[in-house]
Amino acid sequence: MRRAATCFITCAVVGAAICSPASAQWTPTKNVEIISAVAAGGAPDITARSVQRILSEKKLIPVSSVVVNRPGGQQTIAMNYLAQRPRDGHYIAVASTPLLSNYIIGASTQHYRDFTPFQLLFSEYLLLAVRNESPIKDIHDLIARMKKDPASLSYGVGTSIGGIAHIAGALGLAAAGVDITKMKAVVFNSSADSMTAVLGGHLDVSISFVNVISPMVETGKMRPLVVTSPERQPGVLAKAPSWKELGFDAVVQNWRMLMGPKDMPADQLAFWKKTAAALVETPEFKEDLRNNGQSPTTVTDMGPFLAEQERQFALVLKAIGLSK
Repeated sequence: MRRAATCFITCAVVGAAICSPASAQWTPTKNVEIISAVAAGGAPDITARSVQRILSEKKLIPVSSVVVNRPGGQQTIAMNYLAQRPRDGHYIAVASTPLLSNYIIGASTQHYRDFTPFQLLFSEYLLLAVRNESPIKDIHDLIARMKKDPASLSYGVGTSIGGIAHIAGALGLAAAGVDITKMKAVVFNSSADSMTAVLGGHLDVSISFVNVISPMVETGKMRPLVVTSPERQPGVLAKAPSWKELGFDAVVQNWRMLMGPKDMPADQLAFWKKTAAALVETPEFKEDLRNNGQSPTTVTDMGPFLAEQERQFALVLKAIGLSK
């Protein structure tokens, strides 16, 4: 009787565990940290806070969440923080293009495969533009001048040599036959600062994000030359061709993604994939993208996407002389 009762209880418990919805999927059980690689107010931090706000407001996770800022080292400090928490889905980070470029040029030993990327949030494209008084009339004029003398024009980029703005200009110019090893790139703290320098006549060309330059184009202060998106942008930028439209394989996007620590267990990864997919479909997230001039993405498989991005970045960074 006792053995039979024990067997019955055991089977009942096991059966309940099998049938219980809670056991079918992992969910966070404590506060979730969303790691921002920049100080509060920086562009990636704004993304992190948008994610945190929507996760909370839409009750997409059953626990509290907070944005944790770990700025410095072009994301390396934040990535080190995440790397110290393997297999723990209570920590996720907002990462962007420096994760690739830092590794390629040897500024960091952290590779994207050292983490668990699970959701591309959005892409944003860049423009090459000049002030309206510039003698450079269009992208063909720019290319002709650069082919004749690659050091004759100066470019404002944010926020580093080898960063996404530098890559955006160099990749297209290299495809057009320009010697980009002689390209004069001047670094600023932000794309907005580089644009201000061009407006003041201190530099020739600004390489900045679409949402940064668009207001200046609308007011007639700047002239867009070329965009790094696959096709032309609508509205005030419609007159600017894309590199791809001109026949050059130079689609460059600054993206942000969500990723977890290394060796994230399958049940944790499944939870975050499902949650992130729901997040990017919310009206609130889509409104944030529109307000910030960012483009939604249809990438669903992060591995091939990041591998292709790394290949493209490596080619231009080697051509510039920043990597072997």
